[in-house]
Amino acid sequence: MLAGYEQVLGMPSGAMQATCEGLGRSIFASGRPALQRARALGGGQELLDTVYDGASRHSTTGGDWFALTSYWDHMHSTMIPLAIVRQLTATLLAEMVRSCGAAYVTRYQALCHLADHPIYAQVLVEAVLDFIAVPGVEPVIDAISLLGEGLPEQTAPVLLDLGADPAGRTRTGAVSALSNQIRMGAFPDELRPRLRQLVGALCAGSLDDARLARQLIVRMGPEDQAAGMELLRRRAAPAPATGVRPLPPPHAPVDLARFEHAAQEATGLPRDPVLRRLLQEVHVHDRVDLRHHACLLLMASPYRVSLADVALDVLTEQPGSASSVSAGIMLSYLATEDHAERLTALLPHSRPEVRMAALTALTHAQGVSPDLDLLALSSRTEFPDATVRYAAGMAAHPDLGSWAQSSTVPMEVRERCRWWQRNGSAVRR
Repeated sequence: MLAGYEQVLGMPSGAMQATCEGLGRSIFASGRPALQRARALGGGQELLDTVYDGASRHSTTGGDWFALTSYWDHMHSTMIPLAIVRQLTATLLAEMVRSCGAAYVTRYQALCHLADHPIYAQVLVEAVLDFIAVPGVEPVIDAISLLGEGLPEQTAPVLLDLGADPAGRTRTGAVSALSNQIRMGAFPDELRPRLRQLVGALCAGSLDDARLARQLIVRMGPEDQAAGMELLRRRAAPAPATGVRPLPPPHAPVDLARFEHAAQEATGLPRDPVLRRLLQEVHVHDRVDLRHHACLLLMASPYRVSLADVALDVLTEQPGSASSVSAGIMLSYLATEDHAERLTALLPHSRPEVRMAALTALTHAQGVSPDLDLLALSSRTEFPDATVRYAAGMAAHPDLGSWAQSSTVPMEVRERCRWWQRNGSAVRR
C-alpha cells in the first residue's frame, strides 16, 4: 500500500516506506515494524542484479537499496556469498553518509535491515568499524548510530568500547546509539555494570562528556538515573542541567499556528492534529531522536514547501533564539531547490548561526555554487570549519583541493578534505 502511495504522489521509491519504518524503530519504540513489503517479497535475484551492477557505477537508487535489503530482511536464509554482502554493505554505508532527503532515509533504513539481520548484522558491525578507522573520515556519528539499530547482543559491547574512545565524535556516536537501545528496551541487562562505568567516566570528563553522560542517564532506570544525576551534581567542573524537560512542554517558543496556517493555505487541507504534534516535536524540546523523525515525516508530507517558507522567516526574526534554532533545523530537512535563492541571500548574514543554518539547508537542498567563497563563511577564517567542509564535500567544491594541500591548514583538516575528495559528493537519488 505504501509503495502505491509513493507512486501516486510522485515520491521517490521507498521514501514513505523507509520513513514509516524509522518511526517504528524510534518514536513508537516497538522494534521492527510489521510492514507488508510488496515489492520485496519477490524478484530477489533481479533486485540483487540491479543493485550489484549499479553499485560499481554509483547509479543505484535509495529505493533499490531499500528493496533489496527488505528482501534479505524477509528471507533470512538467502544464499548470498558474504563477500558480496560485505562489498555491497561498504558501498551502501559510504553512500548513506553522503546522502540527503529521500536518498538518506531509504539508505539508512536499508542499513537498518542489515543491523538486525541474524546473519548480516556482524557484517554491518565490521563495515562500520572499518569505515570509522579510515584517516580523515568525516561522518563518524552517522555511521556509528547504525549500531544502535542492531542486535544488542552483538552491538552493545562494541558501543560501550566506542563510548570510551579518545575521539570525541566517536564517543558522541556511541552514546547516541546506546541511548537508542536503552529507549527501545533492547540494551542487555547483563551489561548494566559496564554502562554505569561508562557514565561515571563521562561524568568525570569534560563538559561535553558530561552532556553525553546526561543523554544516557535520563534514559536509564530510576535507580541508575538517580545515581547518575548525583555524579553530575558532584562535578568540580561546570555541569549540564540535571532536570528532565517534559515531553512536550506546554508552550512552544514559536507560534505554531503560523506554520499550520501556511500549510492549510498551501494545500487546502483542514486543520491537521498530526501536523500540530509534529511541529511540537520539532520546536518544544531537545530530544534529538524525536525531532529527527518528526522532521522526516514533515519532509514526506504535502506541507514541506510551505513549512520551509515560514521557517525561513522565523530563522532571521530573532537569531540565536530557540525558535530560530528550531527553524534552522527544520530547513536542513525541508528546504528544496525552490528555496535556494533565499538561502543563498542569507549566507552573508551578520549572525553566524543564521549563516550556518542557511549553508546547511542549501547543501541539502541543491548544493552550493562552485564559485561561492566558502572560507569566508567559516567560523575560523584561516581554515574551513566542519559545516563549511561538509558543504564543500557535498558539492565537490573546487576549494577542497586547495585546502587539502595548503600548509596553512591543520593536518587534521587537510585529511578530512582529502576524505571528501576520495569518497565523492552528495547522493541525491
